[in-house]
Amino acid sequence: MPNSTTVTWGSEPLTFQLESSRPEVLRLAKKFFRFWLKSCESCHLKFQIGPVDGRGWSLQAGGIEEFYGEAEEAVKRAELLAVKEYQAVKYDLVTLHGALLTKGEDCLAIAGDYRTGKTTLAVELWQRGWTLQCDDLMLLQPGWGGVMPTPRRVCLRHSSEPFFPPYVWRQMTGSQGAQKTDEGWMFEPREVETRITRSSGRLTGLVILYPQPGRLQTVPSSDAMIELAPYTNLCAQGDQWSAVQKLLPLSEKIRASRLGRCPLAEQADLVESFMGLRIGRNSF
Repeated sequence: MPNSTTVTWGSEPLTFQLESSRPEVLRLAKKFFRFWLKSCESCHLKFQIGPVDGRGWSLQAGGIEEFYGEAEEAVKRAELLAVKEYQAVKYDLVTLHGALLTKGEDCLAIAGDYRTGKTTLAVELWQRGWTLQCDDLMLLQPGWGGVMPTPRRVCLRHSSEPFFPPYVWRQMTGSQGAQKTDEGWMFEPREVETRITRSSGRLTGLVILYPQPGRLQTVPSSDAMIELAPYTNLCAQGDQWSAVQKLLPLSEKIRASRLGRCPLAEQADLVESFMGLRIGRNSF
């Protein structure tokens, strides 16, 4: 078992370990990673966080050393670096940048460029009864369509606040693992909702967001793989055509669509209709 100076967390197949002699750092790690904690000694990447006189806090990992003014910032950085590790070529994993939601037997991925509203739409669907698994990076297994989240809290921008009822915003930002950032807030959805669902399964739906105004348009799943490839780590490992070829088995297992900008409630209605679900609102 890990000793009292370490916290171990992760999501299959990777595990991470944070080591510190300072109890306040370990308390923060357990608070931020509490839904991802593991009981094992082995790890794929180790982080060390400790105080540095006159320089705040030092974070060391994989040959790098960074400095932060607050312990919270150092732990948050460890959280981000751990998730980035899933994209490393050495693990031969396929990752997708986007939001992952589950409801019943459905697993829905929402992909798109930066600031197209992936997280805002995902949180709107979360309020309607979906379980929000992640909004940053998910693992894909194209061969059988498997999908699962990586261990990071959801990140909300301040600009998203007007889209949600005040009580929902208070629940999110006042939850145990919530942390204020320069852009907004990080929080863990499972600290707010009471639903208990699986966190992984077979991907059944894909929505690719675009910044231009427009309604939902169903597209052939094979064509969608061409549009999806740039949001995966496969393009960084080779050309786009090779990436598409690796994703093609996934096209046989999912429904895919494009969705442009329109009012948030309308976007959510269109997605739920596309997924063949009864439109629901405000489930908590």
